Amino acid sequence: MVQKYLKKIHLLDIYIFAISALGAYFLIHAAVTVDYTAHWKDLLTLVVLSGATAFLQVALPFSKASISVSYAIVFTSILLLPPSGTVLVAFVSALSGYLRSPTKQFRFSVLTFNIGNLILSAVAACNLLSLFTNVKWFWRGWQALPLLTATSVYFLVSTFSIGLAISLKESKNVKETWKQTFFWTAPSFYVGASIAWALTVFYQQFGIAVVLLAIPPLYLTYYTHKMYMGRLRENNDHLKHLADLHLRTIEALALAIDAKDETTHLHLQRVRIFASGIAKALSLPEPEVQAIRAGALLHDVGKLAVPEYILNKPGKLTPQEFNRMKIHPIVGAEILSAVNFPYPVVPVVLCHHEKYDGTGYPNGLKGEEIPITARILSVVDCFDALASDRPYRKALKPEDAMQYIGDQKSKAFDPAIVELFQELYPQLEAEAWAAAQEAQRISSNQPTLSFHFNPVAEAQAKPAAGFSEPVKINHLKNIAAANQEVYSLYELVQSVGTSLSLVETLSLIAAKIRKVIPCDSCVTYLRQENRLVPQYIDGKEKETFSGLSIPLGEGISGWVAENKRPLINANPAVEFGYLGNAARFTLMRSGLSIPLLVKEEVLGVITLYDELPNKFVGDNLRVLELISAKAALAIKNAMTFERTYENSLTDALTGLPNSRHMFLKLDEEIARARRNGTTLAILAMDLDFFKEINDSFGHTVGDKVLRQIAKQLRSTLRDYDFVARLGGDEFMAVLPGLSDEDVQKKMQQIQSEVENLQSEKRFGRSIRTSVSIGAATFPRDGKDADTLLSVADVRMYDNKFEQKKRRQEIDFSLASMDKENHFPIQ
Repeated sequence: MVQKYLKKIHLLDIYIFAISALGAYFLIHAAVTVDYTAHWKDLLTLVVLSGATAFLQVALPFSKASISVSYAIVFTSILLLPPSGTVLVAFVSALSGYLRSPTKQFRFSVLTFNIGNLILSAVAACNLLSLFTNVKWFWRGWQALPLLTATSVYFLVSTFSIGLAISLKESKNVKETWKQTFFWTAPSFYVGASIAWALTVFYQQFGIAVVLLAIPPLYLTYYTHKMYMGRLRENNDHLKHLADLHLRTIEALALAIDAKDETTHLHLQRVRIFASGIAKALSLPEPEVQAIRAGALLHDVGKLAVPEYILNKPGKLTPQEFNRMKIHPIVGAEILSAVNFPYPVVPVVLCHHEKYDGTGYPNGLKGEEIPITARILSVVDCFDALASDRPYRKALKPEDAMQYIGDQKSKAFDPAIVELFQELYPQLEAEAWAAAQEAQRISSNQPTLSFHFNPVAEAQAKPAAGFSEPVKINHLKNIAAANQEVYSLYELVQSVGTSLSLVETLSLIAAKIRKVIPCDSCVTYLRQENRLVPQYIDGKEKETFSGLSIPLGEGISGWVAENKRPLINANPAVEFGYLGNAARFTLMRSGLSIPLLVKEEVLGVITLYDELPNKFVGDNLRVLELISAKAALAIKNAMTFERTYENSLTDALTGLPNSRHMFLKLDEEIARARRNGTTLAILAMDLDFFKEINDSFGHTVGDKVLRQIAKQLRSTLRDYDFVARLGGDEFMAVLPGLSDEDVQKKMQQIQSEVENLQSEKRFGRSIRTSVSIGAATFPRDGKDADTLLSVADVRMYDNKFEQKKRRQEIDFSLASMDKENHFPIQ
């Protein structure tokens, strides 16, 4: 398409050069061949008149062109002088007219074109008159037809050549350009021809003195032109004002509608610039260009009939939801058909989701059946939508969005339009960026509506809470916020019950709150006895907040929890005295806090913080109150589930993980070791003669021994090792990444520490314990849990046999020396 542009520029240059060259040729030829002796008086008179009247110019209202009454003098020279003399008069008229032009910048090409155009028009009119007869016959015979014909030729040549230059420069249709700019000026040329005929008659009869008689009608013609053009210009300006007002009304409506869809003003503006730029490059008629400008703004007006939860749904629509979405082009077309636009907007709106291969909606149109304006809009709208953030996805890079558009050529989009857009994109993007900067500049200078807000009457009862600050209003943000509020509440209700994980539930709640209430940090505190502890922190100063432990009744959050009432714009500094670190401080200057209540039970508090003072408003409090009720119930359910789940995986006696938890963990660790190519050791442990302890000292003592053994195992193993009670007197440990030598050392350490573990004396005797251990290593001894457990169990019983044999030998020696009162339990 760049080549097409270069071709148009080249054609315009060639055309201007051709007109200028032809004009120069006729001018030189006239200057050489004119008979100055025979016609010097007539020539001098008409040259002076043409130069003087050329200054009586009237600007045309629909272009930068102007018209002068000097054409009446040129007509007179056509009737009185030979063609060479007429050429000289036309030259003087064109030169004087350009010098009179209001354009301050001198352009030689424009001057030569104007001179050449006027000379060619005069030559064409002269040649036409010569076809009828000589001048003498012309005055004695029927004069109307030749005069009208010559005037028509002069008018057509002079105006159409300028119209062609304008159309080449601005890439417009030449017929439409000529019709809009010059067609309606034709009557003035015939009036000028009539004045020229009268001037010629009187000049031939009365001589040069009649020139004075020509001044009043010429000036009257100029004055009439000026008044008419002025009125026409006023009407045109009024129509443009109405059109601009109409367009601004359309834009305001479109922005208000698309704010519900979280579409930004910049998106609509960019789509309009892209679409109208392509339409102009394709030289579409002006009504279609206007239609695509309006259609770019209003193409989604039918989304008024689509529920917001479908418009902003994060994820793929169901077939039923998509069917609902597909009605919006039809609804939009029906709405706009009642407006009676002066240009074809309805087809743009109705067909902008049709696809080039016929798979689009609502009517499944294909190829050229789709209006060209709709084909343009579908390309640029899809591109900028992909390059913009949406609730359900992040924006693509422009090059990735353009790649997608290119991949969809001949499928979803017209390939010719895609290629044109790809070539014009840098230029159109620069225009869109400049327009965005200008819009931002204008917006920043606009006055902002504001009101004063006092959200809580009992402000004096709450610590460091300040109010009565002006609140700025932005209509588009408020519309979008209202829609976002409804959608966020709907989404929260739909999603908080889907996860029973406390962390996931708190994360989801914080994300939804920050989406609808902008803030720097959102902290959820949960109650632990008489204190509030931060359970989830989303936003700034995470490390600072994580150190808080706030007593009930203290600070913002503690006051809210104790009094079960919210606070707005309170001072966060009062909470950070409970960090236990005087060197730490916070930048937060305002807080919004609300209790989490379930049947009057305070689970905790949600507090929003921001670095700006008095950041929060009444609407923020209202929305947070709506969210807190659902959030509290979801948090309660998650806490109950976590306690239940934790109990299901924990041995109630020792606090160690139970056998179910052990087998889940073992499968997980085997999978990790297999994936990382590392070793994994499993220790099967069994207390020796634990039944004798229960029988001799009772189950209460036995339970105490089991708790002591569990505590000792936890302290002996590493932090990332895993130990569990399988039941009775059996324990198991999982030790990742140890060598065989380290495993043997760890087994000896465990046995030594268990044997040295002493309990209180009972019946004059102390309780002594020992443990048998068997080890298995992944992957040498087995590659699955069952095999490893079987190997470890066999080795544990081998070790138990050795332990028993060694203990019997020790007991035999002690029996012969039974002086001390010890009771070994093995």
